[in-house]
Amino acid sequence: MTMPPVPGHIWWHSALDAQNHLYPVRDEDDEPEDGIYEAACEKLVVKDKLVREEYGPYCHDCLLKLGRHQAARLEDHLNNYVSTYDDSKSAQDPAS
Repeated sequence: MTMPPVPGHIWWHSALDAQNHLYPVRDEDDEPEDGIYEAACEKLVVKDKLVREEYGPYCHDCLLKLGRHQAARLEDHLNNYVSTYDDSKSAQDPAS
């Protein structure tokens, strides 16, 4: 099973803990100078232990961080949403 795409991020497998972690997308030429990648869950993985494929279980903390990010985006969207619903009728007394 693979996860749906996450804009600006990619799931890569860490050989350190045998889990997929969520990493910011980087160009092949834009690797960190120290060779250490930081996942969304703030775990660090050295380049030699990072498999640029998605397989195996997913990191629980990365999934939670992704869920919180998606929930915040949805909340922002809903807060900025301008309702076109005319709720004046719902405020009327049903007996009148």
